[in-house]
Amino acid sequence: MTTVDSATKIGGGYISLNFNTGLPAMSYYDAFNADLKYAERSSKGKWVATTVASKNSQGLYTDLAFTYDTNQPAIAYYNKTGDLVSLAYRKVDNTWDFETQVTGGGRNSSVADGPSINGAVPEIYVVYTDTATGMLKVEA
Repeated sequence: MTTVDSATKIGGGYISLNFNTGLPAMSYYDAFNADLKYAERSSKGKWVATTVASKNSQGLYTDLAFTYDTNQPAIAYYNKTGDLVSLAYRKVDNTWDFETQVTGGGRNSSVADGPSINGAVPEIYVVYTDTATGMLKVEA
């Protein structure tokens, strides 16, 4: 058994596991600090954990994927304070960028790229629970 993140004092929640070129990676919510975190294992077996977003209860309902063109991590997550779904993605220079995908909801969110036709950037599809109505919605 290996400890991935010893700085997360009460464990990770809303964990999403995926594989990048055969190596495990995960996004998760650090409940003690209310942060969104990302961890990946190197080819030498060492885990590296990073805080991606750290203000306003960010990181609930994480969903990890990898970008279709650069194979970098992309994490959809719920920002409880803002009541929105955000997408955090790591650029090739290892900095993170953020985009709001949905406002007015985001619990139980899941995100996927649509098909890339002739090399074009695919649409992002977001499935989530609307806060006001409790209904399941999809945004493209």
